[in-house]
Amino acid sequence: MTKTHYGDYRVTVKEDDDGRPFLMLEPSGRDMELLAGGFITLRLRDGTTHDEAQSLAKTMNDHIEGAAITVF
Repeated sequence: MTKTHYGDYRVTVKEDDDGRPFLMLEPSGRDMELLAGGFITLRLRDGTTHDEAQSLAKTMNDHIEGAAITVF
């Protein structure tokens, strides 16, 4: 059976232990029960600056209102 889980998320910028930025989808409303309080993160290419990551997060937040995960 296929089930799709939906949630409302916003993109934020975080840094790993080495100071490299990455993007995180954080709940901004309805959370997906499938994640049970976890997070989805997006790794960025080496060399991506914090300013570039912030710009990317802003653009994504301007156009994306949520996320979905489909389990087969």
